[in-house]
Amino acid sequence: MSHQQLSLDALVKNLIADMAMARPQAHSWCFETGETPLAGASNTTILGDLQWLEGNEAQCLPLAIRIAPAAASLFPTYDLNREYVTISRLGKAGIQVPRLVGKLYKNSVEGRDAFVMERVMGRYLSDNPPYYQTGWLMETPPQVRRDLWLGGIDALVTVNQVDWQEAGFADLWDRAAYATPLAQSLAQTEAHLAWAESLGRPYPKLRPLLDFLKDNRPIDDTIALCWGDAKPTNLMIETDGATIACLLDWEMVHLGNPVQDLAWWLILDSSMAEGIGLEKLAGVPAANELITRWQQASGFSLEQLDYYTGLSLLQFGIIMHRVGTLYTQAGHIPPEMEYDRNNCVTSQLDAYLAKWSIPTA
Repeated sequence: MSHQQLSLDALVKNLIADMAMARPQAHSWCFETGETPLAGASNTTILGDLQWLEGNEAQCLPLAIRIAPAAASLFPTYDLNREYVTISRLGKAGIQVPRLVGKLYKNSVEGRDAFVMERVMGRYLSDNPPYYQTGWLMETPPQVRRDLWLGGIDALVTVNQVDWQEAGFADLWDRAAYATPLAQSLAQTEAHLAWAESLGRPYPKLRPLLDFLKDNRPIDDTIALCWGDAKPTNLMIETDGATIACLLDWEMVHLGNPVQDLAWWLILDSSMAEGIGLEKLAGVPAANELITRWQQASGFSLEQLDYYTGLSLLQFGIIMHRVGTLYTQAGHIPPEMEYDRNNCVTSQLDAYLAKWSIPTA
């Protein structure tokens, strides 16, 4: 039995103790580990079933255990507590998120924080391999694809429309240190870039873009709750292919202009198609239709879409720089591919730099 399994067993023991307090009649508890999801690169998720007896009646609760990463991955720090609190707040606000089970378990799996959620049954889209290349979406009728993408934008809008102050999200903005959420985001992005380059090599295209965004930041910007990682692969989808069961992955949640969530969706979706030389599948709405859908449903302005497209490209470029560095260092990708600089976001990044005549080294 591995050290991780021993540590996982300790977490499950604590979880069972918490649940047993509310179920004194229950007995014969056990946890059967299932598969590990293919999606997700910045943390560990373990699926399984918690089983017990109440009298002679068998009970089963499908669970997902979310564990903070063991080493530096895509971000310099990982605040699992923030993700746990975010899911709790969103659930109370009526957003489709998994139901939390138990508390945040500090230092529970090999010294890493972890929390437990009910596992929402359904299916999800894969970004590795890309969903425009293989997988169940390829066999789905065009109308179902269309309904799924429009439903994803509608779900995104429900997040942006949360009353962030009423829901308790004011603590996402450090008012003492930053005049605006955007100032905070730019500072964090600059630190993220410096950290990523320190663990790999410089990425000459990103610093000029960062300087451009710092020099051209909008005034009197809109503030709303942003999902942060709004993309098709973070939807749990019911087996009919179009109904969204819940929204996943809240590690990038922040306050800011909600149009960045729209920009992020469009960029990440394009990275799975044009970014790797593929065409989008029939039925997937064009970007202009999705933009119109978001604006009409949300009531927010599209005025700063161009600016936040640039910020999203910068942030995604940093993430892909880390992905390329990690994959190359692990031997999954040969160094001559230069995947830290030439990947699924490169074409969109180059187009943005050209559009605004941003010089690069």
